[in-house]
Amino acid sequence: MKTIRIVIVAIALFASAIAQNAVTPEQRTAANDAFQKQEWKAAVAAYEKIVAVEEKNAGARYRLGVALLGANQNADARKHLEIVMAASPNPVFAAALARAHARLGEKDKMFAVLEQSIKLGGISPETLNSDADFASFRSDAMFADIVKRSDAAVNPCKASPSFREFDFWIGEWDVRDAAGKSAGV
Repeated sequence: MKTIRIVIVAIALFASAIAQNAVTPEQRTAANDAFQKQEWKAAVAAYEKIVAVEEKNAGARYRLGVALLGANQNADARKHLEIVMAASPNPVFAAALARAHARLGEKDKMFAVLEQSIKLGGISPETLNSDADFASFRSDAMFADIVKRSDAAVNPCKASPSFREFDFWIGEWDVRDAAGKSAGV
């Protein structure tokens, strides 16, 4: 009987410890609100707490990285964005990581991440051409090439000639039958 009580107490203590380390809906809401309002210091603090409890939460870690960029804590941002990019590679995470590398003057790493993003579906040319973090690289021929190839990845219909095969239909047509009478209208 004493063993059963010890086991029950141990389970209760374990459950209590888990509950204390759980992230509450209020904490998530506060973190998201701070992020949306671009209150970077508050967002960093809130997402650090979430990531401490949920280390594999890619969304929270990504937002922590972006908030750290917003707070100009670029090296810390890079660390979190590298983790999230390794866990769940995608163009959104790649864009943020490339921004961190750009801010830190890590041109080769920035280009490597942008290359990887093309294979993942690309980053819109509008984003690449308007983001202030890439401003100093826009005159670089390699950056221009990445923007062009990323555009093709994001907008495959623009890049493939097969999507232009029916362009001869574009315009106004006066359709007539064999006798020359107007057909259709």
